Amino acid sequence: VVAVEDVGVNSPLERIGEFNFLLRRLAKDQVLQMKGATRTVDIGMTMATSGELTVSIFDENDPEHLRKKQKFQRHKNGGGEIGYDEKEIEDDGVPVLLIVGCVVLFFVYIGVKLAFHDPEEGGAEIL
Repeated sequence: VVAVEDVGVNSPLERIGEFNFLLRRLAKDQVLQMKGATRTVDIGMTMATSGELTVSIFDENDPEHLRKKQKFQRHKNGGGEIGYDEKEIEDDGVPVLLIVGCVVLFFVYIGVKLAFHDPEEGGAEIL
């Protein structure tokens, strides 16, 4: 996304910056539901008086974006503070898989260190 600013009537648009976003990969059934249509996202830009530009996106196909939008709307309608609710966090199973993988790699590392350790090498040296 290229951000530009209109600086005057007789001046061309001035380029402020370029922003790249990584979108969530769609599941095969979501892609089939689109039927060749293009994927659209909502992009919002806010510029502070200091000149700082904030760019945000909303993808209706991303469950995390939908949860954040629902939380914001509840807060806006007087529903309380914005924060994480344990019940609302959906687990994809990926963090569990990563934890299990790390534990397995740790034990493989320890096993290899024990299997190939040479107890005679520098074991009795005193610094």
